[in-house]
Amino acid sequence: MIQREQHETVTVLRLEHGKVQALDLELCNELAEAFEHADEWEGTRAIVLVTPNNPTGAEYPAGLVDAFFELARARGLALVLDETYRDFDSRPGAPHALFTRRDWPETVIQLYSFSKAYRLTGHRVGAIVADAARLAEVEKFLDTVAICAPATATR
Repeated sequence: MIQREQHETVTVLRLEHGKVQALDLELCNELAEAFEHADEWEGTRAIVLVTPNNPTGAEYPAGLVDAFFELARARGLALVLDETYRDFDSRPGAPHALFTRRDWPETVIQLYSFSKAYRLTGHRVGAIVADAARLAEVEKFLDTVAICAPATATR
């Protein structure tokens, strides 16, 4: 994992009509400007952050995660935090304090993978933290979809 003292850019992937557009935004200037134009994100239902990021290892500062939370909350969007690699975060303590907020359930969906942290190679074992209504919707989907068969089961 690459450790960086300062995070200069963040890559934003925008999915629109089945096409993905990657934007590298400077945290200080361009990201703030993107937030100002968030009303133009018609059809957006969620913001997804992967932190620590794979493959770069970028660890988004708590203030940036909070800013995305506030943006998502203000716009009625879900903030999906893919924290699959949280056990490899180089910072001491919690990477953010979103779960200490009373209003987190209306906005935050956290994804986590036991497969990475506990070396369960070939298996897809994870967890989702969200409010009960969202989890009920996830259960409907997971009941009908298998990502892949574990490698050990296919031998």
